[in-house]
Amino acid sequence: MKSLEGVPMDRKQFRKLLIAAVLSAFAGGALTGLVLNAQVAFGQLREKVIRAESFQIVDGEGRVVSEFGTGSDGSTRIGFWDKNGLYRAGFGIFENGDGALTFYDDEGNAVSEYGIAPDGIVRMGFWDKAGSFRAGLGMYVNGDGALTFYDRSGRPVTEYGVNPEGEVLISFWS
Repeated sequence: MKSLEGVPMDRKQFRKLLIAAVLSAFAGGALTGLVLNAQVAFGQLREKVIRAESFQIVDGEGRVVSEFGTGSDGSTRIGFWDKNGLYRAGFGIFENGDGALTFYDDEGNAVSEYGIAPDGIVRMGFWDKAGSFRAGLGMYVNGDGALTFYDRSGRPVTEYGVNPEGEVLISFWS
């Protein structure tokens, strides 16, 4: 291969080479911008926002395993599915400010729920296999605590509690 070192170049050839180099640099920069989808913002930062009602995370086979989104009732929820596609757990912050973590059985029925209300009440709830709410435990801000049992229709039938003074309270409904 022959070296170009020491080969004479006149001014016209030098100008053509210089123009070709500059045009190549501009063309290369433009092409890079198109290929990489680069956006140049001079003197400012650009923020990209994605707006959606929900985001889903899927496994390698395309099955939903988790979802983050909003409900039609104004709640914000995160849900989790098992490897068989069954909804197993959900965490939600509801429109009224309540927050709850709920677990579900194979039929999609809630079986237990743990939550905190905006006023500080800590609650736990339990459902039977038929989907009826059957027991609840509440710890209240003023120190009261109660364990309540419900019939199949969801009405309370028995409650055991302790008030802030340490008195045991028992209630029965028919």
